[in-house]
Amino acid sequence: KDTVIKPNITGSKAKVTNTTSTEAGTVHEGDTITYTITAENDGTEAKEIEILDAVPAGTTLVPDSIVTPEGAIFEETANNGLKWTITLGAGTIADFVFSVTVNELPKGIYTLEIPNTAIVDEEETNEVKDTVIKPNITGSKAKVTNTTSDIEGTVHEGDTITYTITAENDGTEAKEIEILDAVPAGTTLVPDSVVTPEGA
Repeated sequence: KDTVIKPNITGSKAKVTNTTSTEAGTVHEGDTITYTITAENDGTEAKEIEILDAVPAGTTLVPDSIVTPEGAIFEETANNGLKWTITLGAGTIADFVFSVTVNELPKGIYTLEIPNTAIVDEEETNEVKDTVIKPNITGSKAKVTNTTSDIEGTVHEGDTITYTITAENDGTEAKEIEILDAVPAGTTLVPDSVVTPEGA
């Protein structure tokens, strides 16, 4: 009697983020993402396999964050590639771990997707993805004068000057901000003239 034996390798990928973002699936510049690749052999024969991954664009590998299971060999390859080789025994599971830091976004960019997949025994795993979000606050000020003066930029005693401060967030994340101003010297605040937007 003979018994047919055969390996059956499957792979999956998971991530954990160390972030202060309260929105699921989002991260900030400087946050850490830890990836775990799981290789499982639920067959009846051991097999030597390769696990391939790469440091995602927009991130930097955290030094000394790579976890290589017992019996595996790790090497860094071209283009920020990561490679493990292991003989995965029948009925065994092995985890391969690395962490990255989210880079600062280029000037004028306020969002970036960071997708990542691994290849386990020549088969692609599920994709995991984070989105970098960032607020971008700008402010401007304008004025309107109620005056009978014909000379631009001049007013008379008793005239009214109305100031408008505009705050804009053209980024991808909300941010609590403060707007500070003061009644200019030589003027008096008009009662009930302060306009506060909803939510402020």
